[in-house]
Amino acid sequence: MRRIQILNQNNYRSWSQDMKILLRQENLWGLIDGTLKKPDPTDPKTTQKEIDKYSKKVNNALGNIYHHVAADKKQCIVDCDTPIESWNKLKQIYEPSSRARKARMRREFLNLKLEKGKEMAVFLSRVDLAAKQLEDIKEQVSNEHRSYQYLDYLPEEYQQAVLTIYHWADENFTVEKMPSQLLAKYSHLRNLHGPRERINDDTRVLKTEIGKNPVYYQRKDEFFCYNCGNAGHIARNCMHPQKRRNISYNRNETWPSYDRQRRDIRPGRQQERKSRQSNRERRNSSQNNMEYNRDDGRQ
Repeated sequence: MRRIQILNQNNYRSWSQDMKILLRQENLWGLIDGTLKKPDPTDPKTTQKEIDKYSKKVNNALGNIYHHVAADKKQCIVDCDTPIESWNKLKQIYEPSSRARKARMRREFLNLKLEKGKEMAVFLSRVDLAAKQLEDIKEQVSNEHRSYQYLDYLPEEYQQAVLTIYHWADENFTVEKMPSQLLAKYSHLRNLHGPRERINDDTRVLKTEIGKNPVYYQRKDEFFCYNCGNAGHIARNCMHPQKRRNISYNRNETWPSYDRQRRDIRPGRQQERKSRQSNRERRNSSQNNMEYNRDDGRQ
């Protein structure tokens, strides 16, 4: 069994809607609106199976209503023999037919409006439901009055559609044709706002990138080329011949190669390196001569 809220002092309207759907789902609402008649026991065509089936439905409906009422109000319907009797008893307790209640429901109906960003279909359903509830307490709402209620409190972006509807012929100004026009306008506005939302998302991403890297949104005339010294481009896109960069700024060089070249450019290091190299060559030459003379003496 589908769970619905327990009836209390503040939720009779929503509870009655949920209970109505629940009874319809189980084919029991006919016991409330009178469409499901009790079989006549005196009719010779009536069978005992039909009587038992009807009694089972009555008991199921009574149980659904009883188990979804607050504990302090169950005593009010415990002695009811039919579902319609229980339904009317609860309605009398929670929604008594009075002028104050009629005035409150009329104010609620007249103040219904479509909030910005809300669904049009939900708003139209709320207007129809409020009109139906006024009719239940014998407060008639004409179709023309309901049509004007559809249009009175729409957001500003619907004003063009409202003016168009005001110029309709009288036979078209009905509660049957007007919702389709409003739903079409809602769908049109929703399609227009879709790309706008995507643009806003892209803008937020761009602002994030700019915050991380200030050069991300830098103008072209603010770029400076370290190759030619001109503005408007960077060195890797420069059309001039690439200059040889200072080795101290070359980050791609490995550390051993960088250290070796750095030692070579120190003052006096080149002369010292040449002197050591010449000494090494003379030492190697003398060793070769000694080995040659030793070989001659053996012969």
